[in-house]
Amino acid sequence: MRVLLALPALPALALILGCGTSTEEAGLSVSVSLAAPSSPALEGGVRTIRTDLGYEVRIERGYLATGSVGLLPCGDQHHHHLQELGSRLLELLVPKAYAHHTGGSPIELAVGAVESLLAPSDAWIALGSLAPPPDRYCGLRLTASPADGSNIGHPADGEMQGRTLRLEGTYQHDDAAEPTPFTLDAAVSFDVDLHFEAIDLGPAGDQTASLSIRKALDTWFDGIDLEADDDDAIRAAVLSNLQASLIASRR
Repeated sequence: MRVLLALPALPALALILGCGTSTEEAGLSVSVSLAAPSSPALEGGVRTIRTDLGYEVRIERGYLATGSVGLLPCGDQHHHHLQELGSRLLELLVPKAYAHHTGGSPIELAVGAVESLLAPSDAWIALGSLAPPPDRYCGLRLTASPADGSNIGHPADGEMQGRTLRLEGTYQHDDAAEPTPFTLDAAVSFDVDLHFEAIDLGPAGDQTASLSIRKALDTWFDGIDLEADDDDAIRAAVLSNLQASLIASRR
């Protein structure tokens, strides 16, 4: 959920903006990538999931859209939000080009991507590199949002236009005679904060870091009765399970 905060008065804003070290002077670099699902195994172009309620779900086509990824400094998140607001206002007042990333913040990659959930498990998408100021960082914030056609990896047929998640395949309960085809679409936006062991970036710490966001599909349909639950309940549960499956770590 995005929270609107009142902007601080200009003197306070100047203090917030002045407390950091120039990104260009620091010479720091953090690369971020999206890794293909690690499990279940891809067999014959299909991922087969066994759920906790006795269903076999076969994913025959699937995509997930990411809108942006940002670094999360350790410590006071309220101060971090104010600093981000200050940086964005300064960018409006005094436009400045940051190297190696898009958007108005040196700790955010505003690069959209659509990843195939049926890509080989050793595949990955490079989102780009950040040039953050020296700080202690403890996580990444991934923002998933509907694709707009300009995303990296957007399918040529445009089927992800306006969608965040798309899954196609079949499901079959242990006592069912035949599998049932299904399609699941979602066009919502959501943020997920993914924490990792702290990284100290700066002259006395690391100069570079490579971070990866990984996922596994094994639990995406857990807790869902696919024969009894309605479409909205299934969609909400899959999205919740998806978010819980995401992990950020150093490569």
